[in-house]
Amino acid sequence: MSEHMARPKRSLSQNFLTAPGIARAIAREAARDGAPVAIEIGPGTGVLTRALLAERFQRVFGIEIDEELVEKLRGELTDLRLEIFAGDARRFTLAPLAAGKPYVIAANIPYHLTGTLLRRIFLERPLPKRVVLMVQWEVAQRLISPKMSLPALWVRLHGAPRIVRRVGAGSFFPKPNVDSAIVSISAITPNPLAPYVMDLARLGFSQRRKQLFAILRRHFPEDRVAAAFAQVGISPSQRAEDVSVAQWQALASSLRSSTG
Repeated sequence: MSEHMARPKRSLSQNFLTAPGIARAIAREAARDGAPVAIEIGPGTGVLTRALLAERFQRVFGIEIDEELVEKLRGELTDLRLEIFAGDARRFTLAPLAAGKPYVIAANIPYHLTGTLLRRIFLERPLPKRVVLMVQWEVAQRLISPKMSLPALWVRLHGAPRIVRRVGAGSFFPKPNVDSAIVSISAITPNPLAPYVMDLARLGFSQRRKQLFAILRRHFPEDRVAAAFAQVGISPSQRAEDVSVAQWQALASSLRSSTG
């Protein structure tokens, strides 16, 4: 399907991937672990879908919100391994599609949905073996930066993100105003402590310029916060962005146990 056969809908913030080479790079990365099932969020015009099928996955599923594109994809891609669903991936339970087999998720999605879908994906059970998605270049940099942020913390509580490559704006139609990046998240494992860590981190990041100790002592007994900081090795002068993933986990565990 040519990108000229589908008119992007502004209401859906569509920027279709048009570069087959970039699609192949995403598909190759998604296939690295040998998982037999690939789930694509937002197949759009099918450029990435074709690349995933070329990687010899046993099954490929696509979740597409645009019903016109769903019909076009179903009509033009007749590979029996492929099944396209009409729906909003934010409300779609993905893991059951794999029927208990290891699976990966690949996506080129509207950038304003990146955070929402990442939160949703890591709530799936079982979790995917790998997640490969296109994000804004600046978002990709934040996901791997030593300076912590809430989205980066959520991702790194579950897996290891890395930037596969930078992608220029000319690889999309219509052309966005920013460059993008392929991000691959591997070594994905369940983290039962993650929800509590994120609750604590939201407090810490609520006032970015303030020291973390000063924020948390308003929500927990000061002596317990001081003891937890000493145990974990966090300075009272540190801000939330300067606390590592391991320290956030240890701090959450310590405060949780001290408060019963």
